[in-house]
Amino acid sequence: MARLGLLSLGLLPGLVLAQASAFSRAAGAPVAPGTVWHYEKSNRDGSDAWHFAIYFASPSRVEVLKWLPGEDLVEVHADLDPARAMPVHMQQWNLVKGERRPTLSADAAPKASRLKVHFAKGGSLELDGGALPLHVWGFDLASLAPLLPMLKQPTQGFRLSMVDPNRPGRHGEPALVDEARFEYLGQRAWQGRPTHQYRIAGPVFDGKAGLLVSSLQGQLLHAEHPMPTSTDWTDWRLSFTRAEQLNGNQWEQFKLELQRQLATGD
Repeated sequence: MARLGLLSLGLLPGLVLAQASAFSRAAGAPVAPGTVWHYEKSNRDGSDAWHFAIYFASPSRVEVLKWLPGEDLVEVHADLDPARAMPVHMQQWNLVKGERRPTLSADAAPKASRLKVHFAKGGSLELDGGALPLHVWGFDLASLAPLLPMLKQPTQGFRLSMVDPNRPGRHGEPALVDEARFEYLGQRAWQGRPTHQYRIAGPVFDGKAGLLVSSLQGQLLHAEHPMPTSTDWTDWRLSFTRAEQLNGNQWEQFKLELQRQLATGD
């Protein structure tokens, strides 16, 4: 599934136990519709850099583009449920020979942390997050980014279930689903500004740990981990580069121009 836009704790200090309730639409100001957060996605040493953009179509819907100039484009849309703190619908397309083609879609169960994934070429699989909100590691934290401004207590940690589509489950399942922990490290300076920083750890990462950095308002600024989100990278880094405001028409024009450039090799 390469390049897919696509998943005793009580003793840990500052770790929120009621996970979906750690987020609330009323906790902070949602990101304004029309906001675009631009990032560079790469290995941690900066190699194999791609462009990555999250467009906030509404407070509960994001559209994500990931592209390598002149070569490849992945587009993912997701509808988020803040009350469940997880995506409840996802759709992915890839640009193949200049054509935008569907790759997969996923829908959440009505009241459970489960996603059923349907592949455009046929077949499906079901991913079960258990008692925790279910997110996709291969989605580059894009489903978590809109929720960070909604954290009720940013100075506490939280837990999620995370799908890693690049590794099989521990009992032969087609994708690994296990717990991811975001453990609060403190308020620290990052590139000259105060931020909240979290350690990304947990069983899904096989004892490896990374870093997530957000602004005090919850904007995702930086993330990195030894475990890559796709087999096309050896490890993983996401670095914020800029923000802009685009209305819906401007965003569609941006996508069309990007697709044209990639299709013609400009």
